[in-house]
Amino acid sequence: MRSLISFGASARQVIVGSVLAVAILSACGAAAAPLCTQTVPTAASDREAAIHALGRTLFGALRDGAPERALLDDLALRSVLDGTGASRANAIRQTTGPELRAGRRALTLALRDTTYVGICLQRSSVEAPGGALGLRADAWVVERALIVAQHPRAGTLAGWVEGSFVFTSRGFGAIAIDRVEPPRPAHSDLEMASCDMAAGLDDR
Repeated sequence: MRSLISFGASARQVIVGSVLAVAILSACGAAAAPLCTQTVPTAASDREAAIHALGRTLFGALRDGAPERALLDDLALRSVLDGTGASRANAIRQTTGPELRAGRRALTLALRDTTYVGICLQRSSVEAPGGALGLRADAWVVERALIVAQHPRAGTLAGWVEGSFVFTSRGFGAIAIDRVEPPRPAHSDLEMASCDMAAGLDDR
């Protein structure tokens, strides 16, 4: 797997994540809205923590058959998007919701007895206010994430999650989730995909 920026597993992740959270909350300010968007962290260790946190959030939600758990709630959504953007996001959620719910069983079966390995990000960029999403401020946005897991017998599994994931003062949250691919063994994109950023996949 080819990656422009890649991070391996690190024992520093919990400590780095805590430091990152404090720094982000300080930047938002005590009197800020319930949530504020953030751009890509400057420090590599902070980026690593943020990317791994997204990977673990998505893996846990998919393993439990509940991808909607990664969605921002309504208050958070309206904190990061303007009114038009929030209304558009809610309309997308209503459209994709039935398909996501229909895929619950396939996800839980695919990820039973698996452990999280890492994540590959595609279409990762800093988006300006307004635009197609209706952001209130500059934000790091990711549109595709390949979740990689390990099964004791089936080996390495991977599957894509597509949507709009925005980096905030509480980490990544999904504005909308368009499609979830049940992870499967020997996924061709483990070898072929080019990642804008990745974490946990150095040896793959």
